[in-house]
Order: sequence, then structure tokens, then C-alpha cells
Amino acid sequence: MSNNPSSAGSHPMVNDPTRFLVPSPAGYVFPGGQGGVHAPGPLGQIEASNAPEQAWYPKIPPALEFSFFQLGASGAGQDSTLPVSRPTLCKVVTAASFGNAAAERWEINYSPEVSSALGNGFPGFASARDVFLLPSVGRWIIRARARDAAGANVTDLATLVLIDATNPDALRCLYPSISCQISTIAADTVLAAATDALVLTLAQVAECTSLVVVNTGAGTVRLSFGAAAAAATGILLTASGTDGDRITFPSGQLPLESLHARSTAGSTLALMRFTS
Repeated sequence: MSNNPSSAGSHPMVNDPTRFLVPSPAGYVFPGGQGGVHAPGPLGQIEASNAPEQAWYPKIPPALEFSFFQLGASGAGQDSTLPVSRPTLCKVVTAASFGNAAAERWEINYSPEVSSALGNGFPGFASARDVFLLPSVGRWIIRARARDAAGANVTDLATLVLIDATNPDALRCLYPSISCQISTIAADTVLAAATDALVLTLAQVAECTSLVVVNTGAGTVRLSFGAAAAAATGILLTASGTDGDRITFPSGQLPLESLHARSTAGSTLALMRFTS
């Protein structure tokens, strides 16, 4: 008769080294049972985290790629409530925004909505350009204001794309939006004497990651964002070929505003726009 313990109906071999071993009890199940940090076990032991794809990934809600939110601007500041279920990156879609041609300035601010004894209070609004991060789950207040070249409030709409920001790679690629993919050199802008000119619209400035403006004419030039340029106010560009005839605006110095220019004697501007 076979003593092979793997054979059905057989007896263990006399020299089987496992015959005196006591089976281990079932493993301790920690509160929650999903890995991570839980209460210590009965002997003070701490459970090791499970594989992340088994323990944590299923808890993350579906990603927010290609979700959109319409942001309205009216009066001195229109508030919109945006609930998010994960860290979310918000970016203005310029092709679907700024439909009111009279709007030349946009101001966007955001803050978490918090409860207080006084109702909904706001600990302070952070300012944004065309992209901003809502770093935590909850309800956020997005405040938007649009103004014309004279500074008067106007009504306008912008479309935000909401992007999953849980993955840090998304933040490195999209926030802040400083990457450049395309450079555009448009036809020169001829400035008539003592006349304000709209050089770039609000939407055109919003698309830029940086901007270079060069005065190629003989007259001095004044630049103004979001309002008509005047003879003695704004950014001064000196005559062509002199120190001060050009200026570069990096991403952090480009507002959500149109660009105007004026030259008392008349001049010409050359622009290079960098977009992502």
C-alpha cells in the first residue's frame, strides 16, 4: 500500500516532517480590511498596506476628463458653485469662451465654500488666469467678472474643462500652463498717430503662454492691457533700435485682458505670440 501522502486514502509517511505541526490560525482582519493605516491588532501589530491597485484605486471615483463647466460673469462678480469629488484642474477653453466682443477684461477668483456661524463664509479668494487647481474634494466658489475697455461691467460666459488632477503627471503637464508648442508672427500692426488700437483681443491673449512686442517704428508707443491706451500712461516702448523698444511678457505676467497700443506720432508694432 502506498504511503504517498498525496495519494487519496493513504496515510502520512512515518518520517513526514509536517506531522507534528499545528495549523496556523486564520489571519487577523483589521478594522476596515482595506490596507493602509488602521487600528492596531490585539498584539499591537500594524497591518501592512495592500497592493495599491487592490486597496486604493477602486476607491477613486471615475476621472473628470472632458467634463465641462460653464462660468458666468456679470456685475461686480458672479459666483458659481462647483462641487468636485477629487483634486481638479480647471482650464478655460478659449475657443468656447468670451463670446461678448465688448468684454476685454476677465477676472477669475476661487475659494473653498466653508460653513460658519454667519453662513457661507470665504476664507479668501485666490486669483487665477486661464488655469487653476482645486486641490481638495468639496464645494468651491468660482467668482468671475468681465469688463469692457472703459472698465464697465459686462455679461459674458467662459467654458472650463475639468481635468483629473489626482495623477501628478497631469499637473506637471498642465499647471501652470507655460509650455510652448506654436509661435505666431502676425502682420505688423500700424498705429495711426494719436489713435488707440486693439492689438490683441481677450481670447488671443488668453491663448498665449508668452508674448513678445517690438516697436519697429520711429514713434514711441504706449501699451495697455484691458483698456484703451493713453498718451502718457501704460507701458512705454521707445523708438526702434533703442534700448527699450521691445518687451517680453512671460506666462505669469499675462492677464486675462486684451492688449491696446497708442503712439502720439504714429509707429508700427511687431508681435510674436507663443501658444501651447
